[in-house]
Amino acid sequence: MWALLNVMKDYSRETAGPANPMAQTDRERLPPEPRIQAAPGFGVQSDKGWVNMELSAPQSEYWS
Repeated sequence: MWALLNVMKDYSRETAGPANPMAQTDRERLPPEPRIQAAPGFGVQSDKGWVNMELSAPQSEYWS
């Protein structure tokens, strides 16, 4: 089984064509700027200290 797997890997390397010129790079696949996370870690740091927001409403980060 391992021999067959190695033969198939070698065949795929030999027959691989050039890279697609229209393929997107990793940077191009990212969403547009600004890429922000309003409540990193499901919480925020406020004057009261760290406020956990895991079970709160999505708007609660603005209310804290």
